[in-house]
Amino acid sequence: MNSNYLKALERLKSAKSEIESFWEEGQNDNKGFENKQAYRILENVIENMGTAVYKLKRYSMQTIEGELLEHSHLDKFELIRNDNGKGIGYSFSCGDYLEVFDNESREWYAGRVEHTTRSGVTGYYFYCNELGHPFLYSGMKARVRRDE
Repeated sequence: MNSNYLKALERLKSAKSEIESFWEEGQNDNKGFENKQAYRILENVIENMGTAVYKLKRYSMQTIEGELLEHSHLDKFELIRNDNGKGIGYSFSCGDYLEVFDNESREWYAGRVEHTTRSGVTGYYFYCNELGHPFLYSGMKARVRRDE
């Protein structure tokens, strides 16, 4: 990740912490319309900053690339690493973060694993609006992000 984005991440963490302090101190005087509105606004800002910190931190992590392999006895998928040919040690479940490579656009897309029945087919799929929520399949190029 670009070093400027990493600097922004550190500034964002610091600013979030400082705003949280003001917000917590302001809770002692939460009477009156203006104070209640300020409380709600800062609460929303803190939540959005927290989301930004979480996402920037995630995208600064190393990727583990590979291909998905379906374990038929579990009806779940595992990522088989490109670097050593071994699985990452767990099977994906609903809500797990995943990035999938789209061969048509030649781009990576971020999303999550979900499960559904669609057009008579039941299985796990990649929840990503940009890709139209494709079903997962063995051999699908994917990656996760981890601190290693």
